[in-house]
Amino acid sequence: MTAPFRSHLIKVASLLLGMALGVAGSRARQDDPAAALEASKWAGNGTGSPTSGPSAVAGDSRHRAARPSESTEAYAAAWDSLKEGRLPVNELRAIQAKLLEEWALVDIEAALRAAFDEPSAYYVDAEKNLRDCCLEGIRQHPDLVWKLVSEGSFGFENRKLLDLWVKALREVDPMAILDRYQDFPPWELEIKPHEPQTESPFGIDPEVIFQSEAVPWRAPESYPQRAQVIGTALHAAHFDAIDPVVAAEIMKRIARLGEGDDGDKVIQMSDRVLGQILSIATAVECYQQASDAGVRSLYLGGLVDNFSSIDPAVRTVKLAEVPPDLRAKVEAGIKAISR
Repeated sequence: MTAPFRSHLIKVASLLLGMALGVAGSRARQDDPAAALEASKWAGNGTGSPTSGPSAVAGDSRHRAARPSESTEAYAAAWDSLKEGRLPVNELRAIQAKLLEEWALVDIEAALRAAFDEPSAYYVDAEKNLRDCCLEGIRQHPDLVWKLVSEGSFGFENRKLLDLWVKALREVDPMAILDRYQDFPPWELEIKPHEPQTESPFGIDPEVIFQSEAVPWRAPESYPQRAQVIGTALHAAHFDAIDPVVAAEIMKRIARLGEGDDGDKVIQMSDRVLGQILSIATAVECYQQASDAGVRSLYLGGLVDNFSSIDPAVRTVKLAEVPPDLRAKVEAGIKAISR
């Protein structure tokens, strides 16, 4: 271990220890009314926000109370101090990663801004981007981070922030993503490239983010679409280690969305995704096990999409492997989309 690395590691370790001791001390005083009153000033209710931007969302019980501004300022100072050293890249990333993980639990917005200020190509290891170090912080503050996304707070990086939000929740709370379905821009929203717009999908004045007339507002490149919600939820239901009961509820929720005003778009997306991610045997099994008629219809749509992309000669052989009653429905579906 090099001397500079040891020096910075000691600074960061000292900071984190100090934060831990501060939290422990505050917990020890929870029964003290005076201490509780003082702590309430920093409860994220708008009177003691630790950041210059929005730091709490009313009614968000899933994120912990913000701590005093001195805490996040200490993390910011430690972060800035790393830029002053000349550490080997791998050692620098290791320290930054640890700092971001802890910082994100204290002030998620400040930690995200620090992470996004670093080039996206900065990786801690072969698979983990520096921004991934904020995932647990996002899970602690999902509504707050969604507020940042919906306000376009990160400008050109807004879509990447949304992707990070989805990544954080996908494996632990995919239903939270589906809960936001109606908050995503509508399916019919189409903005031609290079065509300046007067409003963003979330009603934010483009000039708030883009100050130059030479940079038009292009929503599809900056904001998510509802297709992402459906695709992510379907992947989570079949591939992520979530409770089977939750997976079943996801499928029921998507089936109900398929009955809504933009249901045809939901069904088309579901057909395409299920047709791509599920093998024929798996889709057949899921169809047979589903008790909800709407969910069975989703798996049938996935089978039809899958079979319609197979060469006709091979399709006949594969169809023979499907139970007769279901085979007839698949064949009818293929004929319907072939017209």
